[in-house]
Amino acid sequence: MSHSYLEVEPRELEFINPGTQPVNIRLVLKNPNSTAIAYKIKTTAPRRYCVRPNHGKVLAGKSESVEIILNSLKPEELNAPCKDKFLILTTLDKESGLSCDDLFKSVAKSEIGEAKLKCKYCIDSSLSSAKRGSEAGRTLSAVLESPTSANHESELAKLKKVNGSLKESNREIQADIDELKSSGLRQRKDAGGPKEYEPDLATKMIVAEKGAQNQLVLILTLLLMGWFVGHFII
Repeated sequence: MSHSYLEVEPRELEFINPGTQPVNIRLVLKNPNSTAIAYKIKTTAPRRYCVRPNHGKVLAGKSESVEIILNSLKPEELNAPCKDKFLILTTLDKESGLSCDDLFKSVAKSEIGEAKLKCKYCIDSSLSSAKRGSEAGRTLSAVLESPTSANHESELAKLKKVNGSLKESNREIQADIDELKSSGLRQRKDAGGPKEYEPDLATKMIVAEKGAQNQLVLILTLLLMGWFVGHFII
């Protein structure tokens, strides 16, 4: 029997952009009859495809959806012409209560309908470009949201904090210098002479200590900024 008891769509299986990733097609089996129809699906390349389900029954007036998955292909398979085919066997299920396998074994060959489907590999360049663009976008987002970027932001925040501390230290030193100048002028007036004010040892130690701290903070800031620029930009 050459015709099928089921209406099958599509009649040709076109797999878009096959390659290293599986590609699936949705096959629809429609039963226009007044009785249930049993079906079995076979292929010339069973290792290359997965069919879910590969057998079953479609009730009267109902439809059944079947997923056909093309597994990943080797380069030589992708470049070769596709000669794969599918065969859908169908037969009437007159409330026999038999399983699909037993039902097909019990009926005559003349009562088995069939539908043959050819396979085709199609390359859609626009779909490939869109997919590459989407992957590039996801990669960029992942980089921007990566822990490395978060570390850079943390280092930048630390540099800003050190810079603020350096400015505060400079203001304190300047205030001490201004205080020392004022104290020196008062001492000169109290002495009643033009003798130039000479800071005592404690004052010299205060200025020297704060100056050393200021230089140390400045050196650390420059080192951190150099590392940050070299690591983040380069």
